[in-house]
Amino acid sequence: MARTATKRQPVAVSDLGPSWLRHELPHPIAAAWHRATLGAEPDGLLAVLAVETALRLVTGLQLATRLALGAPLPNLLTEGRFKRPTAGSWSMLAHELRGAARGAPAALADALAWPRQSDVSALRKLVELRNDLAHRASDVAFRGHLATRMATCAARLLEGLEPLRRAGLTYLLDASAEGGDVFEGRAQRFHGLNPVPEHERIRWVGVAKIRHLYFEVDGHLLDPSPFLSRGILPGSRSESILLWKGFGARGDVAVGDDEATLESWQAPGGTDPQRIIPFQRLARTRGADERTRHAVVSGDSDWSPPRRPSSLPALARAQSERTRSEPVPHERSRRWPFLFAGGVLAGAVAVLAFTWRRDVPSDPGGLSEHPRPLEAPAGPSTMAAP
Repeated sequence: MARTATKRQPVAVSDLGPSWLRHELPHPIAAAWHRATLGAEPDGLLAVLAVETALRLVTGLQLATRLALGAPLPNLLTEGRFKRPTAGSWSMLAHELRGAARGAPAALADALAWPRQSDVSALRKLVELRNDLAHRASDVAFRGHLATRMATCAARLLEGLEPLRRAGLTYLLDASAEGGDVFEGRAQRFHGLNPVPEHERIRWVGVAKIRHLYFEVDGHLLDPSPFLSRGILPGSRSESILLWKGFGARGDVAVGDDEATLESWQAPGGTDPQRIIPFQRLARTRGADERTRHAVVSGDSDWSPPRRPSSLPALARAQSERTRSEPVPHERSRRWPFLFAGGVLAGAVAVLAFTWRRDVPSDPGGLSEHPRPLEAPAGPSTMAAP
């Protein structure tokens, strides 16, 4: 019995919030908000988790900036009070870290100024709605109403992350030095929904670590480790973006993946002024290793992909014109069978000529000065003796 193919239906996604929340923010926030808006109606609890993910990412960057500037960590992180933070704990830490990036480059300080003073009341209201939904709401209709209010409040809060659209998480894969502080290599930019983006070749000025995750914004790289990193958790098989999840009593940081329960503890290290690195992207040209097999060009000419004919007759015409106008790359290799056959034929003629000259007498017709006497024919003589 033939199996009938079923057409996969597109997954419904709520239109709550602008589209750039899913496609232009750093990947952890974009993926968390996308999970919250799957379905015809947004999920209120997942919307709160998306805001919590944004708080974990931004506060981690703020703490890394404080370490770069030599400022002490906030008191909330001492004595193990932030080992297992809740949504309310993240909100309190964000309020305490407002303005933590003052003294940093202007673009970095502007990108990390969230949540702003106008967002504090909305963040507090979101935590209250979340607590009501988790502990006191028993009516199904009322829970749905609370979920809608939570999702709407979360979308309004996340819209304050618009400065992060001009920033991003950059992972440098490799690099080769061109001279001085100029490097060229491959990098990945983690924004939007793709957890494993394709790498791009970039050229830059600045000394940075390889196989390391950075926060890139307007000519600067911020090293966010260990609050943000890219790595493999114990028991996992693939790399992922790891956000910090807590701060231990001994000063170590818990990092983990939003989609897994695994985590590990890492030491944040001390004050490090090299956490903020000047980084300027430069224009780059296509290298010799990137040219396609369709065209070989000189280094000083502009490369362009071959034009594709729109029909089969045009393809045949283009092939004929190219054959007449351009030399065949392997023309010499196509001629060698004919050269070999000609050589064999010339050798055979030379052998036949040598054999023919050997069989012809050296003095035909007795033309030498001392001719050889003729010999009598063999057999009995018919002449009488005298």
